[in-house]
Amino acid sequence: MREIEFRGKLLEDVLYCNPRKTKIPPSFDDILKYGRPGGLKIVRYRKGEWVYGSLVTDGSKCWIVGKVTDASDECISFESWFPVDPATVGQYIGQKDINEVKVFTGDMVKADLYKPGYPYIAHPYICEVVFEGLGYLLKVIDHADKSRFKPGRVPKIPKSIQHGYISMADNLTVIGNRWDNPELLEVEP
Repeated sequence: MREIEFRGKLLEDVLYCNPRKTKIPPSFDDILKYGRPGGLKIVRYRKGEWVYGSLVTDGSKCWIVGKVTDASDECISFESWFPVDPATVGQYIGQKDINEVKVFTGDMVKADLYKPGYPYIAHPYICEVVFEGLGYLLKVIDHADKSRFKPGRVPKIPKSIQHGYISMADNLTVIGNRWDNPELLEVEP
């Protein structure tokens, strides 16, 4: 079965309290006032950091949550609960790149794509991973290596590969994402 995981950028700073030996974790105000009791792990997450887990939505609000710690017919408790920017939420596509890095929607990748009809000739392109219709696609943004062309003679990207299935790509390498590296979305002349 495919692993389902999401990521998103935090909307605000978050203190995460993970009790180890304490039965009832103290409030965050008590932690700030009296310090951290023994056995309590406290982690601070900053606004704009990536967090990973399952996705919970309510209208226009999104949270990335950790493992379920307690559940009944009336309520459910999670190990962690992080408010994230809905525009930055991406899903793990179930594939890793050549460096064993997980690939999420919204990632920018360098990939060798084959032109239909030419199964032995691949060219490197910069692509964005998107979900459209029934699957994950590589939306071609630009040529990855323009040095192989004469100055001023960079060809247009063939229409036949402007949207390619992930399975049509070789040497997939994550080089960034659309939020941390918006310059990768820009096409250089």
